[in-house]
Amino acid sequence: MPQKHPLASARALAGLALLMFAGLAWAKVKSVAIASPRVAFGNVSGSKCVSDLSDGIRGVVAARWVRAFALTALLVVIAPTPAHAVAVCTLSTTGVSFGTFSGTATTITGTITMNCTGTGTSTATLDLSTGSSGVYTQRQMASGTSTLAYNLYTDAAHTTIWGNNAGGTSHYNTGNTVKPPIVITATIYGSIPAQATPASGTYEDSVTVTLTCTAGGACTQTLAVPITAQVLGACTVSASELNFGNYTGGASLTTGQATITAHCAAGQTYLIGLNEGSYPGATTTSRKMTTADGTDTLSYGLYIDAADTLNWGNSFNGATQDVVEGVGTGSDQAIPVYGKIDAGQYVRPGQYEDTVLVTLQF
Repeated sequence: MPQKHPLASARALAGLALLMFAGLAWAKVKSVAIASPRVAFGNVSGSKCVSDLSDGIRGVVAARWVRAFALTALLVVIAPTPAHAVAVCTLSTTGVSFGTFSGTATTITGTITMNCTGTGTSTATLDLSTGSSGVYTQRQMASGTSTLAYNLYTDAAHTTIWGNNAGGTSHYNTGNTVKPPIVITATIYGSIPAQATPASGTYEDSVTVTLTCTAGGACTQTLAVPITAQVLGACTVSASELNFGNYTGGASLTTGQATITAHCAAGQTYLIGLNEGSYPGATTTSRKMTTADGTDTLSYGLYIDAADTLNWGNSFNGATQDVVEGVGTGSDQAIPVYGKIDAGQYVRPGQYEDTVLVTLQF
């Protein structure tokens, strides 16, 4: 059996090693054929055989290395590059809760928070929708069919309506480039103008905030901002002074008039009563003014009607009721009180006074 030249075995091993390397560098290479010069082992000198064989192996190895490195370089070039980094922002809000509204102007603040992550940069704006009113000039909350006007502003002076930067409105602009990670909080300035107090209830609206990246980001987000206020079934009452002027007695009676002002929520029913006054022993049908020292009295009456026929008392119960009934409008209501001093009272000259308590029941 002919013997294998030792360098032929070396060439086979080199080919195997090259095949493994090429297989790692280029997965599609299933086999590698080593193209080396044909070597005849007959009477050729070993040194010549070694020289030719080593040249062939070096040539193949060099070629495969070139191919492996060329392929590696190609992979670096065509591998997909990572997408441009962008800012990713999420929104949260406290909402705007006005608390209790009773007719006078009310202001409050709320917040919208942007929480931005990522490694990119961006600029962004925050727009607010009109809410249920459909217009920016006067937003409104609602409770059933009753409404309550309000608005939202970008400034504490309540001069710039927060909208979509159109139609006289403005929007919140981050101003500077957003560089995550960062948390940005925008303040909402809410205002309810003075107005007639609507029917009692919980008033609500919802506006949508839209975050829009104007450059360098994919951070468009929307979020509902709840708007709430409470209108209680409350009333207030006040009264002016009733001044009869000079009373001369004799055959002429003296009259006077005062005004009670009631303010109740729209639709709120109420009753107003007047007590007997401060003189001991007086009643609602026989009130008395007295001098400062309390020694002299002057009788007078208070009435519901200008004809002085309906006595105004303080009974809120059924058949004996002698109080005034009313229904609130959400605004001040002026209710007249008619006073009369009957003629024929001859009393010591001086100043006579009384204090009557007004009770509003609702």
